[in-house]
Amino acid sequence: MRTVIQRVSSASVTIDGAVHSSIGEGFLVLLGIGQEDTKNRP
Repeated sequence: MRTVIQRVSSASVTIDGAVHSSIGEGFLVLLGIGQEDTKNRP
């Protein structure tokens, strides 16, 4: 699992050319979870 937190002046999520969500100033969190990730820590 990887997480990136970025401070932004604005951000939006666009899917197939349509904006589905947007924010003004705040924090953008990108979270990546793979199939091999489990609840157990290594």
